[in-house]
Amino acid sequence: MSQEPNLYAAPTAEVMDIRQEGEFELAGRGTRLVASFLDGLFLIPIIWIFLALIIFLFFGANGFWTGFKSWAMWQSEHSILSTAISCLLGITSYLILNFHLLNKNAQTIGKKIMGIKIVRSDGKQADITRILLYRQLPVTITAFIPIVNFIFSLSDHLLIFRASRKCLHDNIADTIVIKV
Repeated sequence: MSQEPNLYAAPTAEVMDIRQEGEFELAGRGTRLVASFLDGLFLIPIIWIFLALIIFLFFGANGFWTGFKSWAMWQSEHSILSTAISCLLGITSYLILNFHLLNKNAQTIGKKIMGIKIVRSDGKQADITRILLYRQLPVTITAFIPIVNFIFSLSDHLLIFRASRKCLHDNIADTIVIKV
């Protein structure tokens, strides 16, 4: 007795990805973590230098430590404004350190050291506009929204554990990080 095909069964078609396997190798999660850590390691001193210059400009050489203490007190009294200033210092520092590398090779300093770079999901070069507007801007904007920042940041980082190794900002920008 022959069985008739189940008309309501799920399709069994094989779905092929747009890119061919073997064209490039995705960067490892640990490699991306170390690259991000290195970026922060290079970024923090630059931010502190900018902050020191701002304090020096406002308070002069003689009042530098007084100015530093005043800055710390002002930050505690004006937390939203100080967060905005800190974020602007961070963005400016990030761009000063990484703009050339991002524009040329779609790499930050940490990615360059670790031998990885950002490309489009189809393997084409990711341009600076895509990297800054779609990868970095959503992360930066959410930094100003307290609860949204926590949720976005947590989900952004946890999504790297998928098979595609794409974080939320990768999905937004249609990018992946590959080994060079």
